[in-house]
Amino acid sequence: MGEKKKAFTNTALLICSVIVALVLFDLALMPFNLVFNSTNLTQLYFEDPTKEQFQTISQEQFKQWSQPDPILGYLPRMGEKYAYSNLGTQHNSFALKKPAQVKRILMMGDSIAAIGFLGKALAQLAPGKNQIWNGGIFVYSTFQEVNFFERYLRKINPDLVVLEFCLNDFDGTPIILKSQKEETLVAKMYLGSNFFSPWLFRHSTIYRIWLSVKKSLFHRPGLEEEVKNNLARLHQLSQQTVLSC
Repeated sequence: MGEKKKAFTNTALLICSVIVALVLFDLALMPFNLVFNSTNLTQLYFEDPTKEQFQTISQEQFKQWSQPDPILGYLPRMGEKYAYSNLGTQHNSFALKKPAQVKRILMMGDSIAAIGFLGKALAQLAPGKNQIWNGGIFVYSTFQEVNFFERYLRKINPDLVVLEFCLNDFDGTPIILKSQKEETLVAKMYLGSNFFSPWLFRHSTIYRIWLSVKKSLFHRPGLEEEVKNNLARLHQLSQQTVLSC
């Protein structure tokens, strides 16, 4: 009986020692905010008219272009001195009150929509009859797009909502991290939101390592269903908006 008790005590002490060691290891790494391949760190692009190409912007430029948001990860800065108006779309010459016999088309998506190639093509198909409002935002996922539409874009009362979908729209819900220099890092998971804990992701390096292993063993679990649900919700919201016009 004494041997069993001793073995149990030794096992319990070993487990406690491992837990304490892991916690101390995690605390030591916490200030570095190490992010592994379980995430897609945001990398934004902007149009350089002098070179007619898109270039990676710096972290400082990202901070100037965007603002943190606890739900969406980040929002574009909006106002007269920024590219986006307070309605959530890029600035244009249209009044909020829509003229008769004019179709208002809202373009949504990530960088593909923000660049505006398809929107410009649609405008040229019916000059003067189509109003193209660009609500595309660089690196946004479907989770961000549907919530941004509900918060801002539906206010313009579009007749038609066009979502430009790209494969990287399968990237999941964004999570904000802070670097040692207090820089805002936006990470998007390759896992559905039901497959990870945002709180643990923010605070535990070990948890991020475990997610990297999990991601390498499974192919984006939960994301397909999450994207399907987001698109269904966007469809429902856009229909409600169009019918209420």
